[in-house]
Amino acid sequence: MPENKLPFQSFHQTIQKRFEEIVAMFPGLVAIDFGEVTITYEELNRVANQLAHKIIDRTGENKNHIAIFLENSPMQIIAILGVLKAGRAYVALDINFPERYNLQITRDAQCKFIITDKSNLEKARSFADDQYLIMAEEDKYYPDTNPTQPIDPQDPAVLFYTSGSTGQPKGALHSHVSMVHLSKRFSNLADLHIDNRFAYYLSVGFSAHILPVLGALHHGGTLCMFNKGLQDLEGFKGWLNNKGITLAMMIPSFTRYFRAIFSKHEKLKFLKTLFVGGETLYRNDVEKLRNILSDNGVIINIYASSETYLSRAFKIKNDT
Repeated sequence: MPENKLPFQSFHQTIQKRFEEIVAMFPGLVAIDFGEVTITYEELNRVANQLAHKIIDRTGENKNHIAIFLENSPMQIIAILGVLKAGRAYVALDINFPERYNLQITRDAQCKFIITDKSNLEKARSFADDQYLIMAEEDKYYPDTNPTQPIDPQDPAVLFYTSGSTGQPKGALHSHVSMVHLSKRFSNLADLHIDNRFAYYLSVGFSAHILPVLGALHHGGTLCMFNKGLQDLEGFKGWLNNKGITLAMMIPSFTRYFRAIFSKHEKLKFLKTLFVGGETLYRNDVEKLRNILSDNGVIINIYASSETYLSRAFKIKNDT
């Protein structure tokens, strides 16, 4: 097995336990890359631990799911880890979704607490019903050691919600062991290792956000976060190359707009694996995408849902 590929010793563990194993092995590796900011595994673990201790202190014996209302930034990942380390399941809310939608979700999930920050505090207050707000900003009052309370791998870890296209968003609860098993399947499918750089730009409100998070943080890779509000498609193309992104996820309709901005011989130089799913992928899509991928680039068509997550995957190589 290559030295940069890290095997799973057990599926029967929590999401954060696997992350903490990676922290112990590679504390100085970069876990998150966001603009000019980089955060190592050790730094990420320390800040997530402080938030976890704050959550435990503020919530007491309450084991209800905790909503996360933060923009795509390192704080969002810190909050996910903090909630999990505190022994709760998280419910991710997109700050750009309608207030009515976020209110429906927090009520349905019976969230008693919402994690947010100063920049999103007023928005959170606008839809918060009877929930208490926990500020995500670093608080040095709390210890930065790993919380020690026992958490069963069968305990719930994340509550994904559907888009609500049928009128009412539906929740799908997943355990730690389910997500660790998904992480292992993802590793086998995409050959994940510490040299990977994962693009993170999907809405946290969609269940697909968890794949790059686990893909990076469970395998020693780097989660590269893109600020969608500051750049257009040309900026996104430049970002993928400038950050050396090796793995990304896209929906077919997005790829049709995206590939149209490439000149004849222009390529995504570093992209090794492109996951495409969420809609029907046609042969013409594949042929056009091959033109912008490097010669050893692989397209993987995935079928997933909030309820079953990664149901099917088909690897499309150059000779397929």
